[in-house]
Amino acid sequence: MVISVVPAKIANPQNRNEVKTYARALIGRNNDFRYMAERISANVSIKRGDAYATLMELEDETIDMLLKGETVELGGIGKLYLSVSSEGVEDEEDFSVRNIKGAKINFRPGSRLREALKSAKYTQVKPPKKVDSKVVGKMVEASNLDGVVEKSQFEEEFGEVEE
Repeated sequence: MVISVVPAKIANPQNRNEVKTYARALIGRNNDFRYMAERISANVSIKRGDAYATLMELEDETIDMLLKGETVELGGIGKLYLSVSSEGVEDEEDFSVRNIKGAKINFRPGSRLREALKSAKYTQVKPPKKVDSKVVGKMVEASNLDGVVEKSQFEEEFGEVEE
């Protein structure tokens, strides 16, 4: 696996005048359940609709389990679990749910994901061009695409669209 990185200037949170360049992973397309169902159905002998329904059920069950305080293990991908943050009190008797500030979901990578990251290689790429969504229409017209184009196809040609 090759991870694409771009240089990014980031200010030190404790000293905003101190700016250094760090590596930032280049985030590609957003792969939703529909896309994943297509990929799964191409690799195993189930219909795309069945794969999609299974993924939707996985979503429902994951949410339900997490809200019950259970850990959800997703095989070699990793584990999801709930944590809460609260204001501290001196005496346990003074604690109540009113002290809770909120909840969040934590992720702990599984063995397959950890191994994949250990063996990953890195390549530096140029940051993608940014395109204002207001000029998208004009660029589509200029490209003779008759206004019918997938966002990913457009971005391949002209760069990332900022919405």
